[in-house]
Amino acid sequence: MSKPIRERFPALSLAELHQLAELNRDNETVTRLLWEIRALHDVAYYAWRLEAEHYFVYPDNPKGAALFALRRALQQERWLSEMIAKMQVETPLGDRR
Repeated sequence: MSKPIRERFPALSLAELHQLAELNRDNETVTRLLWEIRALHDVAYYAWRLEAEHYFVYPDNPKGAALFALRRALQQERWLSEMIAKMQVETPLGDRR
């Protein structure tokens, strides 16, 4: 997504998404959209985990270039830090992979 559009319409926080769900619990379309957002959040979270496990890569090969592009995209997602903190609380230390 282009930076000007992202700056004009920043991502909703997890609390804002929850509030939106509460206010529109009877609206099927909003509920479906919120579930799609949740699914995309999960994909982004696991992409962050993958990127974090391969932190040091060289950008002069396809894997490195892809990971650098992923890193740049994930850095724009303000909600991701909330999601990471939430997942770390929900997953005990011994269960992390």
